[in-house]
Amino acid sequence: MLRSSKAFLLVDRLKEVDEIFRSTLEAITNVRMDDFQWNQASLLLIFGGLGIRKVEDLALPGQLSSVYSSSELSNQILEKFDLQIINDTFFG
Repeated sequence: MLRSSKAFLLVDRLKEVDEIFRSTLEAITNVRMDDFQWNQASLLLIFGGLGIRKVEDLALPGQLSSVYSSSELSNQILEKFDLQIINDTFFG
């Protein structure tokens, strides 16, 4: 869903989903987490976290990866109309 929609624009909704994950983790572990602990839990394992990814942090990269992965097909379709919206200079 994050790849196919502009969910990154709905920051409040994404935070609500993150809060659901947080409360679920608190219920499973029977440990109340403050903001610092929740931020640490969202770090990768290699950095001392639990590897729990925040939806808020994944929304924009998910959308960008979708745009990038479909850019060639989009350009093929748009070329038929003499348009090119997505070009190589945009992606480096």
